[in-house]
Amino acid sequence: MAKRAKKKAKSRQASAVRLFFVSYSHEATSDVALAGYLARELKSLGHSVFIDTELEVGTKWPNAIEEAIERADVFVVLLFC
Repeated sequence: MAKRAKKKAKSRQASAVRLFFVSYSHEATSDVALAGYLARELKSLGHSVFIDTELEVGTKWPNAIEEAIERADVFVVLLFC
């Protein structure tokens, strides 16, 4: 019984919804495209994603970004080299 319960708990953890924060450079066209693609794919898998392109007009973006970073389970940084 204990083995089955552990396996079930691991399965739930693996499929848990996570909040991803995606950070990228607006100056690098490839990063912009990759960030958008990544956000769409993560959402299609059922995850929540914070990406700045979805901030509504009038949002105090420094506050929104800080809050999203604090809540994020995963922080993804795309670096253009």
